[in-house]
Amino acid sequence: MRKQKYDLDEELTKPYFKLENVVNGIFTAANTLYGINMEELKDVPSYNPNVVTTYKVTDAEGNLLGIFTTDYLPRPSKRGGAWMNNIREQYVDAQGNMVRPIIVNVGNLEEYLTIDEVQTVFHEFGHALHGLLTQCNYPSVSGTNVTRDFVETFSQFNENWAFQPELLAQYAKNEKGEVIPAELVEKINNALKFNQGFMTTELCAASILDMKWHELESIEGIDIDDFEQQVCQQMGLIPEIGPRYRTTYFNHIFSSGYSAGYYGYLWAEVLDKDAFSVFEASGNVWNKELATRFKQTFLERGGSEEPMVLYEQFAGRKPDNDAFLRGRGLK
Repeated sequence: MRKQKYDLDEELTKPYFKLENVVNGIFTAANTLYGINMEELKDVPSYNPNVVTTYKVTDAEGNLLGIFTTDYLPRPSKRGGAWMNNIREQYVDAQGNMVRPIIVNVGNLEEYLTIDEVQTVFHEFGHALHGLLTQCNYPSVSGTNVTRDFVETFSQFNENWAFQPELLAQYAKNEKGEVIPAELVEKINNALKFNQGFMTTELCAASILDMKWHELESIEGIDIDDFEQQVCQQMGLIPEIGPRYRTTYFNHIFSSGYSAGYYGYLWAEVLDKDAFSVFEASGNVWNKELATRFKQTFLERGGSEEPMVLYEQFAGRKPDNDAFLRGRGLK
């Protein structure tokens, strides 16, 4: 249906999204918005020197911001998915010295990426920026150490730049060095809204299922399948649409720290799309003044202030969910 409606064939887009080109894209966007520079380091210690690449990250004045490591390729010992980790948190030590962070982005990617995988690289680098740009005193609140329903705001925010035409012109090139054609860019941006009604429904369903499990005071005598079916009936789900994750493999809420918090992905999207709408309203999504304000308000301050206080400082108002609905093509 997506091919029929949008005439998008990802075999035609993949040649323009070579992994190393996409990495150049995330670095170019970060430099344009925040003035940070990435310098590849050779012969430095790492947990697997055969598969990782390490970078020195500096600001526009040349000050060290941190060390960034990428570990994008699959190998037998690696679990699936993609994520960001802090190898070392940022903090100020007892002697008043600034200790800068060491951040890693991990994935399971091939040489040429799908559209979804391009978004994943931008997503995880959004987390990395949150970890690298932080300027806090205590490790417990630096970087991504924020409330669970706030942390995905910055990874999802960074996805907004992945398919901006100006950036694609700089990084999305095939082996001949040809820039991705404008008609393909248009098809990609149109197709991003494909099937969002379905996807939003299954995300909401998973969020409610999570909440229903964590409202229980006891699970004694509970039949998992019966309980799940009951919750789905209460939500009014039709058989063709279920929660994004069924209970028996809902890793987020039972072993990954999202207990009663899976809704955070959708709430963070309200914040990220509304924040991006501030850039759009300025007439320039590459507005450096706004990017500096975004960096200083959010990325540097970690969890040192209540999220909504920070958000109102940036936007001058409470978030509006209209931008979320427009972003998903639902309004």
